[in-house]
Amino acid sequence: KPYDGEAITIARVCPEDVIGWSAALGRSKYTSSAYTENPCEMVRIDVTELRKFCQKNPQLGKLIMEKFAQGIAYRLKSTYDEVLALLFHGMELLPE
Repeated sequence: KPYDGEAITIARVCPEDVIGWSAALGRSKYTSSAYTENPCEMVRIDVTELRKFCQKNPQLGKLIMEKFAQGIAYRLKSTYDEVLALLFHGMELLPE
């Protein structure tokens, strides 16, 4: 949620998608929220344990990091689109 506005939807995730990856990348705070439309199960993994696992299992660690990267790239694109929509809300664009 932007500090000065309404909550915005950044992404819709599907089964097996990753959410809450900020801590795995070194962020001390998680600032987003997630809501489900249907009952679901989620797995919470301690970042220290995840890093240990990745060091001991480099091939699987690489796959995990690739999954994070895919999720990050998708969310950045979604965020960009949402921010543009907010900026241009109510504005009439001139034809080129």
